[in-house]
Amino acid sequence: MEKVSISVLLVSMMLLCIPLIYSQEVEPGLDFDTAKPVDLSTGSASISGSLTKIFEDNHYYMFTNLKSGVQISISGSLKGIEPGLTTVSLYSPSRARLIGI
Repeated sequence: MEKVSISVLLVSMMLLCIPLIYSQEVEPGLDFDTAKPVDLSTGSASISGSLTKIFEDNHYYMFTNLKSGVQISISGSLKGIEPGLTTVSLYSPSRARLIGI
């Protein structure tokens, strides 16, 4: 019985730690110089935030540990408050625009 309760405790602790490992609460930068790094070495990253505050129209992130030829998928969930436009653009480290949608 003691082995079972220790096993259950260990599994419970592991399950509680999984969200802490994979979530990245990174504040966005306001321009290229203040962009915060987002590590993609694990294969994915989750960023949460709001675009509804005043003057919060530009979010800059710097993807790190990204290799040439790797496909990037960006998805978002938006809740409509008022009409607006959302764009996503990717730039090279030299600030050349690679793609924008």
